[in-house]
Amino acid sequence: SNLETFGASTGAPWWMQQRPNNFRNLPTGAPKYAPFYWDFAKGWETEADRGWLEQDARTPGGQVMSDKARSQKIKREAEAVQALAQLPRCMKQSNSNAEEAKHSLEFWLQPFESGSGAHIDGHCTSTIAFTFGAPGVQKRWRLQMLPPKPAPVRDAYKDGTVYRSNEWHHQWEGLVGHGEAIVFYPGIIHEGLNVSPEPIGNVDRDKKFDEQCIIGMTYQFGQPMPSAMYRHFIDRLSRTDELQHCRQESRAMAGMGMEMASFSKEKAARLKSAQQRSTDLDENGDGEITEAELQSFRSRNRGRQVKMSREAPSWENILNFFDTDKDGRLSKDESTKAQMDFIQNELDLRAENQRRKEKKAQKRRRKGPRTDL
Repeated sequence: SNLETFGASTGAPWWMQQRPNNFRNLPTGAPKYAPFYWDFAKGWETEADRGWLEQDARTPGGQVMSDKARSQKIKREAEAVQALAQLPRCMKQSNSNAEEAKHSLEFWLQPFESGSGAHIDGHCTSTIAFTFGAPGVQKRWRLQMLPPKPAPVRDAYKDGTVYRSNEWHHQWEGLVGHGEAIVFYPGIIHEGLNVSPEPIGNVDRDKKFDEQCIIGMTYQFGQPMPSAMYRHFIDRLSRTDELQHCRQESRAMAGMGMEMASFSKEKAARLKSAQQRSTDLDENGDGEITEAELQSFRSRNRGRQVKMSREAPSWENILNFFDTDKDGRLSKDESTKAQMDFIQNELDLRAENQRRKEKKAQKRRRKGPRTDL
């Protein structure tokens, strides 16, 4: 539901409404009621006037606003809301993080016992989710990693779908209170439920609902990139429809911001190419690749840099991706293995997609031409 429709059906305040989620095969503990969702991040940009201003909205002088004036007013109000997306002190303070936070801002308005069904987001970056409300409010989060063999179909992991596909077996659970936040990575199936306790003392119904309601605020941030997540779970992330577009991110990471050297079907040729790339990176031949050597390699090969929608992977991101033994260094062997693992996964994925296409084509051929046209 969008903010502009709150209370339209009953006239009651949103924090007193409990609307059934209508999920099938609802497991124990899953949200029975739906939250109100303000798709602020998308709404004002794609549909600049979604009823946020009355059709006869007027200027301070009493004149009906022109379309341009209405758009300008909506933009000013949107920018005022965007200013709420302040980066916490624990987060990397960068312009890219600040801009991503402002333009991915969303609000989840949750009466008691309402929540979002288990789902994954289609983001390639990490999400931070804040909880706000009265001092005693509590939001329960349950999280789960994508299964080892994700369902390769569209919308397999949208709200509540995993309940009926029997893929929901949450692995982590925790409570978040007022002013607290949780961070989760791409590919994490997550479910959030308002489980706030009843206010202490004899309070009327309106007061009870008021003190138990929650406002959740979420946004994404790109730095640091979830590079270790990409490395260890690339097989799952790359096979999930909602995250297909993130393959470019992992490709940039595996290539250290450069195009991959070889996607040959011959393993020996791939290995030779990956080893040569690692040797070229290790300028002084000591078996270790440093940040300075990476920068030098990038300077020598500017025409081979991967085109990305965001900034290139930092040294910190790359080290987290390649340094599997966690000794704080990037060895030539680690470089070679990461390249080989990524390319093998891509080749496997391409073969799977090709088999899927051929299977669909065979099914169409078996049906034969239509005779009812």
